[in-house]
Amino acid sequence: MKKVHKLKSKIFLLILSGLFILLSVIIVVLYNFGLDFIRSSVENDIKALSNRAVIRFEDEIKNRAFEQIVFETQLAVEPPENTGNVIEKFLKLNYDRYAALKILLNGKDDYRIFIPGKIYSGEIEIKSKHLNPPIHEKRIDKSTSKSIYNLYILKTDTKDKTIEYISLNKSLSRYRISYFVKLDNISEQVFSGLNTGKEKTLLLVDSAGTVVYSSNITQNNQKLNLLYGNEFSSGKLTNLNRKNFEFDNKLALLRNVKSINLRILSISDYSGKISRLNSLLIKAIIFALLIIVFVLIIIYPALQKLSHSVERMEQVARKVANEDFSETIDIKTNDEVGVLIQTFNDMVQKLSASYEKLKVTNTELEAKIIELKKTRAELSSKQKLALIGETISKISHEIQNKIGGLSIWIQNLELKNKDDDVSLLYIREMRKALKSFLNMLINFKKFYRQPILDLTEFKIEDLINNVVNQFQTDLEEKNISIIKKLDNNCSLSADRALLEEAMINIIINAIFYSPTDGKIIIICSSGNGLIKILIADEGPGIDKKDTEKLFVPFFTTKSGGSGLGLAIAKNIITAHKGKIKIFNNPNQKGAIAAIILPRITKDETSLDSSGRVPSNQNIKL
Repeated sequence: MKKVHKLKSKIFLLILSGLFILLSVIIVVLYNFGLDFIRSSVENDIKALSNRAVIRFEDEIKNRAFEQIVFETQLAVEPPENTGNVIEKFLKLNYDRYAALKILLNGKDDYRIFIPGKIYSGEIEIKSKHLNPPIHEKRIDKSTSKSIYNLYILKTDTKDKTIEYISLNKSLSRYRISYFVKLDNISEQVFSGLNTGKEKTLLLVDSAGTVVYSSNITQNNQKLNLLYGNEFSSGKLTNLNRKNFEFDNKLALLRNVKSINLRILSISDYSGKISRLNSLLIKAIIFALLIIVFVLIIIYPALQKLSHSVERMEQVARKVANEDFSETIDIKTNDEVGVLIQTFNDMVQKLSASYEKLKVTNTELEAKIIELKKTRAELSSKQKLALIGETISKISHEIQNKIGGLSIWIQNLELKNKDDDVSLLYIREMRKALKSFLNMLINFKKFYRQPILDLTEFKIEDLINNVVNQFQTDLEEKNISIIKKLDNNCSLSADRALLEEAMINIIINAIFYSPTDGKIIIICSSGNGLIKILIADEGPGIDKKDTEKLFVPFFTTKSGGSGLGLAIAKNIITAHKGKIKIFNNPNQKGAIAAIILPRITKDETSLDSSGRVPSNQNIKL
């Protein structure tokens, strides 16, 4: 139940987060688009405003030039004695435009300045005085690189807020006139004709960063860096024709008016537009939250129904996992969930049928796998032993040939040194070592060669007596007594020579580990078609860590032992379809070797085509 609720919460959170991310991305994209649009539109507006301001400045200077041409034409047609009256009349009519006027008569030192001013009555009074003519006034006709509309601009005085320029009108042969035009008047004419609005500000500034004229009169004569920050320091304004500045939601564009060596700074404040965009952003966020709530209200019932269906499917699935296929889910809808439930029910029914078939198949497969593993193990063991036996047979044949040669040489040495006792001692040790090596090689060959049984019927009693007689000397040396408890019915059909070899290997170990004055008990019994042989000694027994290694080739705890005796004995007994086990005596000190063989007689059991016992003879220890 908790897992289903967890799934419902995950789906709910997934939908919620998906809607939130989608709407957030849309809002952020639209907001950034709005910011870019505002900046782009403001930049275009301010460029257009700056261009119009520069053009109007040029037009205003051009208008002054036309105005002065009219004045100079009138001055040219008047007699010299009326020059003063014409100038006074011109300055009174254009008092707001001109701050002063200088006139120099060519070829004379008559250089005068006329300055208009207002007296207390409000009337305009023209004052004049004589000046010493400067050098540039006399040589002005040779330097016209700064001329515009027949005017040569000498300088722009931002302190007095005037522009001084000289007329280059060649029709005035008698005069050289310098005009001092008021900057405030030109600037006012230019700026008043531009629709700046509240968001835009136009300023006329010099290269030092001082406001010469502003559409906002409170900014006149102020430093730009004090008004708008260090971006407008005087060093950054020098030698600039056009530059953009952006600061505090304001965009500024600096344009150079070359004719008067001043700059127009256009500033647009778009903080109001940003505020309106932010207000719109808040409304968009509220609207997005309402959309999320509305969508969640709509999908919640469907999510609840899906959660209930998943819960039922989980319950049925748990029963299916516990091999209970009896329950199905009721279908209450015809939508995709209903189709899913129907598919689930069909799947459960098919699983039930398949499970029953699978159980039957598994039972059959398990039996076949067990039989296959057994057959594969037997086949693999036989193949490995056959391959190794063949290899060992070839190698041992070569070694035996070499040993035969060594035996002849040792025999010759023995004949030549029969009077030398020391040499004979070494020769006999060599013969003994060679014989031991040959015996080990023979045992090695026997172990890896699959025994081929030559079956004959005989009594176990005869076999055991024969083996014991072979070790009579060893038994007498340790004063070991043999106790035999042999059933008269212990007879079987087997390969006597091989079984005798197996018994020899087992009894050798019993004699070796038995203490002096000890005894070895040999018991043989028969029943249920089996022969059981027990050989018990009174030795130290078997260490627990060595129990699993007793029949491993080359494992031995005897000094000088080959470690193949018990392994060969097991191979022989296994070839007779028997079993052997060696364990500690539970009643007293010592070990017991238990051998079980099928009691095979011509009347009881038939052999297979190879003379071996059939594999279906079951033997248990």
